[in-house]
Amino acid sequence: MFEKNSSPINFTFVDSDDKTIQFLKKENKITIKYMKEQKLVKQEFSGFKIVNIEEVSKNIEDYLDIDIITTSVGVNNLSKLTNTIERIVEKSKKSILIMCCENGNRVSSGFKKEFHEKIAAKINFVDCAIDRIIPNQNFIQNGYLLTEEYSNWVVDANQWPMGFQKISSIKYSDDLDYEMKIKLCLLNGSHSALSWYRYNIDRFDGIKTVADSLKNEETLEFLKGYVLEVSKALSKNNEKLLNLNKEFAKKVIERFKNPLFNDELSRVGRNPMVKLKKGERVFIPLEEAVKTNSSYKFILTTLKNGLNYWNVDDEESKIIRKVLFEEGFSALLHTCLEFDEKLINVLKEEM
Repeated sequence: MFEKNSSPINFTFVDSDDKTIQFLKKENKITIKYMKEQKLVKQEFSGFKIVNIEEVSKNIEDYLDIDIITTSVGVNNLSKLTNTIERIVEKSKKSILIMCCENGNRVSSGFKKEFHEKIAAKINFVDCAIDRIIPNQNFIQNGYLLTEEYSNWVVDANQWPMGFQKISSIKYSDDLDYEMKIKLCLLNGSHSALSWYRYNIDRFDGIKTVADSLKNEETLEFLKGYVLEVSKALSKNNEKLLNLNKEFAKKVIERFKNPLFNDELSRVGRNPMVKLKKGERVFIPLEEAVKTNSSYKFILTTLKNGLNYWNVDDEESKIIRKVLFEEGFSALLHTCLEFDEKLINVLKEEM
């Protein structure tokens, strides 16, 4: 949460995990570390309030001056925030701005549907794309957050309301859909493709992390083939866009190779049903490739691998397997993944 009435901006960190909150209160700062020019750089942030979401809910009157709310809780958890935010907005005399910094396509706009119409009218929902790899880690035990140097936060300039001061660290784009697509499909999609590919080879029995997987030549070649097909599909035969996509894809692979990131393949491959759905990271380039008659051999393999990601520790994997065996391939694509009938017919011939 941000309050912009005073200078500098007041920032409030809100969480539901008591251990994280107690740790941050004790430290009174957040420390991040990242690699720059072969050296580990430390950066510290302090001067913010730290509260539990329950405290916010119990003391709504203390948060009526909030101007901006950003979320990073996971798309499936956003609905848990609706009631508290509605109560703040209902009592506040001004509109607020919400940015959902989640992995997904226009999540803020989707979040709007969770609110009563009268309340939603007082909220400016601004879609954004966030890009910074933060691997799975024990933040409290380490005492710092390990991340990469690269970061990118892009918002839809057309949704940014008049009267709200722009934030210098944010990029304002007139074509957020393109920005979101390349991030969702080339970064998040490549993570998923890599995980499901390795799972179908050895069930993570040998190679367990993203960086280690790219030391395997066969896996690296698969990923290169995948990002090239996705780059072409998203370019829609536009040479300039194709070059931009290929450059972004090249950087993605280099970022994945970062040895500091012991990112587990099982983590980046989780929740395959959400990731394979219509409008998501695999569907978008697959649909575009079929429409433009572009190659989609590696994209199709990724779809197959995702449908065969039968990880016993993943609830969505169990659902996919159950529907596939009980109702069949077409029902799985149509009912669970919301694929169009036309695309299903094309895929049936090739799968």
